[in-house]
Amino acid sequence: MRSRLLPFQPGSATLAAILIVAASATGADRPAVETVAAANTAFALDLYRQLAPAPGNLFFSPSSVSEVLGMALVGARGQTAAEMAATLHLNFPPDQVVAGLALLADRLGLGRHDGVTLVTANSIWAQSQTPLLPEFLHSLRTQFSAEATSVDFGHAAEAARTRINVWVADKTRNKIPELIGAGMLDTQTRMVLVNAIYFKGRWAGPFEPRLTRPASFFLAPTRSVEVPTMHRTSKLRTVALDGLRLIELPYSGQTISLVILLPDASVGLAAIERDLTPEKLGPWLTRFDAAGKVEVALALPRFSTAGHFDLGWQLGAMGMPAAFDPNAADFSGMTGDRSLFLSTVIHQAVVEVNEEGTEAAAASGGVYAAFAVMRPLEIQVDHPFLFLIRDQTTGTLLFLGRIVDPR
Repeated sequence: MRSRLLPFQPGSATLAAILIVAASATGADRPAVETVAAANTAFALDLYRQLAPAPGNLFFSPSSVSEVLGMALVGARGQTAAEMAATLHLNFPPDQVVAGLALLADRLGLGRHDGVTLVTANSIWAQSQTPLLPEFLHSLRTQFSAEATSVDFGHAAEAARTRINVWVADKTRNKIPELIGAGMLDTQTRMVLVNAIYFKGRWAGPFEPRLTRPASFFLAPTRSVEVPTMHRTSKLRTVALDGLRLIELPYSGQTISLVILLPDASVGLAAIERDLTPEKLGPWLTRFDAAGKVEVALALPRFSTAGHFDLGWQLGAMGMPAAFDPNAADFSGMTGDRSLFLSTVIHQAVVEVNEEGTEAAAASGGVYAAFAVMRPLEIQVDHPFLFLIRDQTTGTLLFLGRIVDPR
């Protein structure tokens, strides 16, 4: 009997993804973490292009999706494994693919600093009557620090759903209270793989709440809305490229930052999205990282947004259709037979950006004063923009999105 597989969802920023599986060997050598991070970036931009045609705000965690697919890849074999690795841009020898993803997950799991919390967690929920291969469980435990729990989907699917949702809510600080909706688990479900990521960061130079005031945000050149807009004057890294300006807002600890990609009003968001490829983004970020900091008077709207996606169709279109095909999928590395296939990959993400950036009000007033004699560079983020949250030590894109309406 075949089963299905579900992925993972996000949420300040927080994310959780689940793979529901219904009825790889790894080598000692590992590719460099920067190489795996570059592969993750390429996968992130591929997925962005798949999701971008839908209107409105967009937000997801590419590292969360790739990590939950990495857990599934541990048990994939043959064409299924080859397609998944290619979709993830993991162009390494087969025995290094999962090891590379695990290395990146391990490095990100260490990303804790004063004022910053970055937590990733993995779990496996298996049908009590479906024996999993010891080597599969060992690989997930050692490569992804994944917990394994036995549940009864056949006779108590709702109880299993509740247990999984409680686990996700705990790992995401209740930002994602219900990852798995009613009816998603049934008698055909054999296994659920879950990855959760939670990020909360305090701005290195926070915004002062008393300076927040309504300002116009242009949804279109001739249509605007009033939104609460934050203000601060401080030294920031920024660079102007062709039709685009990048602005960095580091979090406390300076290893994770929010990067805003603000198109020139005359260029527009759509043109920048068309250029959002590894060949373009890489040089953009290289030039950006080499730029010095200058005094900037920044106006940035407060915003929050959430995304909920069923990624099965998109991932199939990106190059891994076999995993979703009951007649072609090969996850025999999980159970020893080919009874499992992916039914879907569900992803949910939530983000909120405000003055606190965390606990902002306690910042010293000196951060907001302009010390230079020269007039600060004025930047108003008052029209649709892209943004990403990245780990600078590895270059990993933790989260990626766009804001077309801050409300």
